[in-house]
Amino acid sequence: MIKTILLTGATGFVGSHLLKELLERKHDVVILKRSSSDLWRIKEFLPQVKSYDIDKEGIAKPFIENKIDCVIHLGVHYVKFHQTLEDIEKTIDFNVKTATLLAELAVKNNVNFFLNTGSFFEYKMQDHPIKEGDELSPYNLYAASKVAFNEILKFYSANFPLKVIDLKLFAPYGEKDQDKVLVFLIKSLLEGKKVDFSGGEQKWNFTYVRDIVNAYLKALDYFKNDFQYESFNIGQNQTHSLSECVEILEKISGKKLDINFGAKPYVEKEIFHVNCDNFKAAKMLDFKPAYNLESGLKLMYYYYKNF
Repeated sequence: MIKTILLTGATGFVGSHLLKELLERKHDVVILKRSSSDLWRIKEFLPQVKSYDIDKEGIAKPFIENKIDCVIHLGVHYVKFHQTLEDIEKTIDFNVKTATLLAELAVKNNVNFFLNTGSFFEYKMQDHPIKEGDELSPYNLYAASKVAFNEILKFYSANFPLKVIDLKLFAPYGEKDQDKVLVFLIKSLLEGKKVDFSGGEQKWNFTYVRDIVNAYLKALDYFKNDFQYESFNIGQNQTHSLSECVEILEKISGKKLDINFGAKPYVEKEIFHVNCDNFKAAKMLDFKPAYNLESGLKLMYYYYKNF
């Protein structure tokens, strides 16, 4: 039985939504954060959790002071394209070194389960829906560091009594997200701003955060099965372009977004198409997205409208 969970990345977008659900499920949750972490997403939940600042208290203390049953690792250092030696050091230090220390401490403290977070950025982009066994070709250094740690997790699961599940997330979106493209479009619509945009042809598997969180809960339940390592793609099995997203938001709001498609060039290494094959997750985890793009964007739009 999984009672006490060590959660990294709890102050982030997906992590904050997952923390809420774990507490509602009556798990005891220990969170690992930095003393400088912005707590706005989880302020209301802080009285219900035990919290450790990794930069002040180290990474071992939570394992010493608590009987951890499972580590859920969402914490990450993300830079889209590294520019400096410091970018490299921070990416490798947290995404590989610190993550490996988590796995080592889990083993040394008899933790049985490790639930890791990966990204579709780890894969080579294909025209067909991407399956778990498809070729890897990391999009950036961040993705390469995720691939590296996943290989390390395979070592731990093969050599120690540590069951590992790796969830590769496809384009999460929702309330409390960072200022990514869908947040930008919604805020521009609400504020009546004119938007100069790229062509809007990028087609991704936008996956609503509540569906993402449900996949983590399904994965926790799956640990009762007999296995050592599994990887699952978590995403919608259909794609939508950014121009379609604008049309849906206009339908939801009853407003027209003053947007000039094609006014800006596409960014470096633009990903124009990515499609998720979620058959394995559907079959083995019983993962079934409950929100299509319109229902997810509607909840997201009204969150920001009333924020």
